[in-house]
Amino acid sequence: MATGKLNAGERRRARPPDTSKPERSTLGDSAVEQRTMAFDGSWQMYTQENQEEFFRAVSVPDAVIRMIRDVKPVTVIQQKGDDIKVTMKTPIRSQTNTLTLGKEVQVTTMEGKKVKCTSRMEEGKMICETEKFTHTREILGDEMVETLTAGSVTLTRRSRRILWIRKHVEFQAHRYNRG
Repeated sequence: MATGKLNAGERRRARPPDTSKPERSTLGDSAVEQRTMAFDGSWQMYTQENQEEFFRAVSVPDAVIRMIRDVKPVTVIQQKGDDIKVTMKTPIRSQTNTLTLGKEVQVTTMEGKKVKCTSRMEEGKMICETEKFTHTREILGDEMVETLTAGSVTLTRRSRRILWIRKHVEFQAHRYNRG
């Protein structure tokens, strides 16, 4: 027998959707996170172009430029949410900075200078902007390409992911120990 009144479950189903708050799409957040996650890992730089000109443009002393001329750093990138930890390792020193997407943070350059950096993800690229230069990282095939621009001078670095080397060494060690 119908009484004309709706029970609680029927009231919820009969209620029109609340359009005052737009639904938050997780697709955008997930897509940004997936593009950022592509950078995770260790990267061995194997070539760079215009290094000396770029470092002179950002006022790195000539003595430091001579010391780092032939250094091929390893960059380790770890991402957790909006925080991206970037460690650059060289035989001379290692430097770790944590970037937060969309926020200005203070980072330390390899020469030990402190600069403010604002980072963001844009079209699959990780971009860090400072007062003196812009540093862009992107994944092209199996390489990470870094472009550092100061005024009209651009430094380009190319790195390869080095995880496969460790896996190959572990596999070879396993084969050797089985014998």
